Amino acid sequence: MYDQLKSVKVVRDLVNELEGDTGDAESAHSTEDKIHRSVLKSIADGNAEDPKRMAKEALRTLTFKFPRWCA
Repeated sequence: MYDQLKSVKVVRDLVNELEGDTGDAESAHSTEDKIHRSVLKSIADGNAEDPKRMAKEALRTLTFKFPRWCA
């Protein structure tokens, strides 16, 4: 699913879904990382519909309040 992030709408929908469900911090952090990686990959591969808007949408996750840590 995350390897197919090529449009602003898909990124926005995933970010909005994450925003509404940050109860499991580990899962939320993992999802955030997947979104960021996928958007970067789409931009790097030249497959992003609108690279700037997609990046802005993905980076909105940084404003979400959940613990971000790595084991």
